[in-house]
Amino acid sequence: MALLRFSVLVLLLGYSNAHSAGAPSSACNSLTPDHGPGTTITSGGQPPYTLDAPARVAPGAATTVSISGAPFKGFIVRAMDAQGNNGGASFLPGTGYQTLDCNAPDDTATHVFSGNGVNSVKLQWSAPKQPGMYRIVATIVKSYSEIYTGYFTDVRVQ
Repeated sequence: MALLRFSVLVLLLGYSNAHSAGAPSSACNSLTPDHGPGTTITSGGQPPYTLDAPARVAPGAATTVSISGAPFKGFIVRAMDAQGNNGGASFLPGTGYQTLDCNAPDDTATHVFSGNGVNSVKLQWSAPKQPGMYRIVATIVKSYSEIYTGYFTDVRVQ
């Protein structure tokens, strides 16, 4: 009986921390985690969150991209040009997030925190060396069953 209780406890602990290590690589294409039935996905990038970055950045320069608003428990962020390429841009290591290699090394950032969530996170993004317009896109997870998509901000690299 004790072994059964221990096994159930281990399974529950594993489930409760399943996404505290960030979005899985299966979220790379859609930038949306697959949390299954009962999940509400709100699109359009409306409040309660904001995604901010400078309007202009020098080629190859590092800059801050921030997410803020109501408490959230997760996110996935990627920058791309009009063709969907990252152009050599990458996210740099930082606090509260890790990078993923979705289409290129370190081209995507995702959360590494758990618990009650946070109200903001600052990401370090290294702009591509190729000038042009880039769109930073984010999906924000308020709770396991409440996901917000469609957040974006445009950055001119010149």
